[in-house]
Amino acid sequence: MTYHQELATKVALEALGATVGIRHRQLAHREKTYLRIKAGSGHTTWSFIIMPKIRENFPDAYLTSGGFWGDKLEVTVVLEK
Repeated sequence: MTYHQELATKVALEALGATVGIRHRQLAHREKTYLRIKAGSGHTTWSFIIMPKIRENFPDAYLTSGGFWGDKLEVTVVLEK
């Protein structure tokens, strides 16, 4: 995983209107990177636009926490390469 891929993903999601934060955590056996995403869109936008955009650079990325409230989403995604 490179900083360039993380930044490209962040810029692409922000172009879609999302607010994105990147957090790095050093665990005992490896470093993990988390994307905190907030957007004014629902589950359909998440499934068909946002997650495919993330998986262009990180095919094994997965949703770890958060949820969808009406037309608002606040989720955390773990980036894995």
